[in-house]
Amino acid sequence: MNKGDLKKYLEEKLHKNEIEAIYHYILKQDKLKKSLYLFLSDTDKRINTNAAWILCQFDSSNNSWFIKNQGDLMEMVMHTPDTTLRRLILTILSKQTIKEENYRIDFFDFCIKRMMKSKETTGIKSLSIKLAYKLCKNLPELKNELKMNLEIMEPDLLTPGMKAIRNQIIKELEATI
Repeated sequence: MNKGDLKKYLEEKLHKNEIEAIYHYILKQDKLKKSLYLFLSDTDKRINTNAAWILCQFDSSNNSWFIKNQGDLMEMVMHTPDTTLRRLILTILSKQTIKEENYRIDFFDFCIKRMMKSKETTGIKSLSIKLAYKLCKNLPELKNELKMNLEIMEPDLLTPGMKAIRNQIIKELEATI
């Protein structure tokens, strides 16, 4: 498979088993990984969404090759108008260890805004909470800000999953503040 073949696959409606097959095929092929990563910026929604879905399959032991692009992923997620692509890129970022040079206040603020936005999807809200917490683990001055924002969230209005994430992160923050 080459870059052109990969693009042809990404242009199609893919199912989970096809996503997993492509993932396993490119797992050890750095050139195709790079191509897949570059397809995140493709103007075709199906191509960039399928590329992101495949990249979501990479676990922490297999995603080190694109951690160097963390800053770019953060920029991409902050500027994409597409909710699906935003959720998928947040998922990719959530599986990574955030590099110290990527402790970005603008990304932290983005996560806070997204977790507080009433019309945001539950998936994006929960990923935003988790990523904001990852960022503030090493930036103590942000821990209080995250905790205050989590406490503002009205528990009765949250889904059970959101309530659990909120309570877990508040508990972890209280143990370190």
